Amino acid sequence: MPPVDFFISSYVAVRLGLKENYFKLAFQRGYELNAELILEQDKYLFVKLPTEVLNKLNDLYLCDKINKEDISDYDYVYKLSKNCLIGFWK
Repeated sequence: MPPVDFFISSYVAVRLGLKENYFKLAFQRGYELNAELILEQDKYLFVKLPTEVLNKLNDLYLCDKINKEDISDYDYVYKLSKNCLIGFWK
């Protein structure tokens, strides 16, 4: 059973427009993320996103990984890591 407000990492990655194993690789490599990761039973990786990101997803915003040059084209931008930006639009 996942902790409250945590979701299966592969689902969240795909929903954010990332590769399914994004969070798994970030966890293994020790990347610093603007999200919380928890490994359960040594095989299930869960992620907790900031409230404002969850609100955008719940409000049915579309999103995808973007480049810095594209920031102004989006309604909201989430900096997941040093090199990963997620742009949201409706």
